[in-house]
Amino acid sequence: MAQVPYKPVPDVQYEDRATPTFHINAVGEAFGTGIASAISHLGSQIEQSSDQLFGRAVALQKLRNETEADQAISDYMIKSAPLRADFNSKQGRDAVDSYPGHIKDLDSLRMQVRQGLSNQDSQRRYDASSRGFMGREIFAGAGHAATQNKKWANDEAKAGVDPLFQQISQNPTDQNVFDSNVKEIDSRIDKQAAIGGWGPDQTNREKALHYSLALTHRIEAISQRGDPVTARKMLEDNRDKIFAQHRNHVENVTQSQLDNTGARVISDNVRAGWAPYMQPSHVDRAANVDKTLVSVVQAAQKDLEAQGIKVTIGGQGGKRTPEEQAKLVAAGRSKTYNSNHLSGRAIDLVPLDDKGRENYEDKATYDKIAKAMATASERLGIPLAAKSEDFKNWDPGHYSLDKGFDVKNAPKQPEPSEKELVERGEKYAKTLFPDNTLFHDYTRQRISTGYNEIKRQRRETETENLNTVYDAIMGNKSQGKVPTSVEELTLDPQVNEAFNNLEPPKQFAMLKRMENVAKAQQRESSETEGRKLRGMAINDPTGFLKEDVLSNDKISYQEMKSLLSLQGQIRKNPEQRDPQVQRALSVSGLGPKLRAAGLTKADRPDDYNAFVGTLQDVIVQQMKDNNNKPPTMDEIKTIGNRLLQEFSEPGAIWGNLWTNKYSIFNRSLPSKELDKIRTDYMDKHPKEPPPDDESLQREYRLQLYESLFKGKGKPQEVPKGKVAPGAGVGVGSQ
Repeated sequence: MAQVPYKPVPDVQYEDRATPTFHINAVGEAFGTGIASAISHLGSQIEQSSDQLFGRAVALQKLRNETEADQAISDYMIKSAPLRADFNSKQGRDAVDSYPGHIKDLDSLRMQVRQGLSNQDSQRRYDASSRGFMGREIFAGAGHAATQNKKWANDEAKAGVDPLFQQISQNPTDQNVFDSNVKEIDSRIDKQAAIGGWGPDQTNREKALHYSLALTHRIEAISQRGDPVTARKMLEDNRDKIFAQHRNHVENVTQSQLDNTGARVISDNVRAGWAPYMQPSHVDRAANVDKTLVSVVQAAQKDLEAQGIKVTIGGQGGKRTPEEQAKLVAAGRSKTYNSNHLSGRAIDLVPLDDKGRENYEDKATYDKIAKAMATASERLGIPLAAKSEDFKNWDPGHYSLDKGFDVKNAPKQPEPSEKELVERGEKYAKTLFPDNTLFHDYTRQRISTGYNEIKRQRRETETENLNTVYDAIMGNKSQGKVPTSVEELTLDPQVNEAFNNLEPPKQFAMLKRMENVAKAQQRESSETEGRKLRGMAINDPTGFLKEDVLSNDKISYQEMKSLLSLQGQIRKNPEQRDPQVQRALSVSGLGPKLRAAGLTKADRPDDYNAFVGTLQDVIVQQMKDNNNKPPTMDEIKTIGNRLLQEFSEPGAIWGNLWTNKYSIFNRSLPSKELDKIRTDYMDKHPKEPPPDDESLQREYRLQLYESLFKGKGKPQEVPKGKVAPGAGVGVGSQ
């Protein structure tokens, strides 16, 4: 039987066309009935096989198209992942601006993958899935862009706040800048609230927080610009508006500035004679104004201060240049080019309101200032120029010295005491901040320290002036030629300045010394007098240093030079005052002990000299008590060890208890105690010159040594009232 080849898997590609018709036209009889029947059955079988073949081919192609489309979709997803990651990494405005491009990139990638498909069926299948995926990607991207858009808007609102704070810090005294910037900050917070969906409570809290920050910036800037008093008052007035986390910071800043700058300004003002409320810039306006006129203003300020009235120097109210005066005339603020301001004999005053601002419209206070100036002028004996009524109305704050008044004839004004200055400054400090005791203490301490520093500087300046004139009297400024007149004495400019800086009584004393030195050139020295003074240099160096060698009419010129040189050596080198002291330091074992304590001439020269000087003083005192019998080396060593010994006593400063340690050699009396002792001495010895601070301190240390040891081997209890609490520090603690 004939066989038809059959393969279950088609070997042809599917084509979308009709199957060709198969016809058998042979007559069955030609082949025989059996053959015809067989052929008829064969045709039926072929038709059935062809249908089966077509169905299988279609199914396989469909599967292939689906697989290709799925593979393309997977490829699209994989390739789109970097696009998604890149877009999601973008923040703020960058994300918003990049979103349209992200959509375009997704679609371009989808089409690029689609072009690689082999037929339309695969493309249709790919489109159906890829469009849905791309839509989801676009939707997700839109969410990210929307989130970042909010963040961008919010950040922009926040970013605009910092520059506003900076403007407030740069213009802390400008109320308009502060108010307008706070308003802008509130506007930006409202914008943030709209973006974030805040409720009223959260919005109001943010505004309060930012207002607190704005106040903090303003107060801190005012404080650091040298006006801590105004800053502290602003803090006190707005304490309830400043959050705790900001308040602690600004309190520390203002307190620190008050303790330093504030107390310093008050101290500088009262010590210079100005009212304590004066701003440094206002005080500077009085530079080069005649001192006699300034004294009248300061006296009037003090009188007005008692009435609660504040007055300062107006802008350009001090000495002016011709150019400055011309500008004021051109601006209509002055009517003359020949003003007393040009010579510094005029000054312009202006009232201050309760906030410390200059108030040129306060006519009532101007009248009170005029009355106070007239009273001060009469009391001080410094006449002021009269003013017409028209002048008073046009320029009420203008004051000048009387045209015929010679400032050289101005009476010398008494200087206020330390107590008066401290009371004035402390009173103002308490008026400003009644409860800030730390500020009160700093102000009081600053005034006292400054007062004593000025006194020290004056003493040093006077000593320098005296020594300069002494040198000139001895002929050291004119190649050994001793001057015989004031003209010869002051021929050297340096000597002339030093001589003129001395007070008249001391100038007269210098002339008497000059006369004596001139006579000494023809005089023979008294052997007894010279030996006495040289012995005093050994046994009583303190007394020897007080000797006015130039006034001694028993020694020659050469002896004067020799003794003056010896005084200079003793002042510079305390250890040379007594040979026993110098020997004791090297032989007795005190030298190594001083070095072990760090008490050397190189490391701590002041303490070292104080120790040596005190040791010498005690030795001299004991010699006086023992009929001039010198102490042994062992006794000197005992004295030195006692001077190095540390003592403790309780003390208190600013309310804090502490233990004070001191040694005798560097123990000092406070300036108030020194002044009291000096006053008592001058009352009892009115014809003698007052003792200087160093002499009093040395005498005090001697008394302290006596009271502690009383000649025994161990210290006794310190008598009450003998030792000043809180004075001095122990060895090695300075």
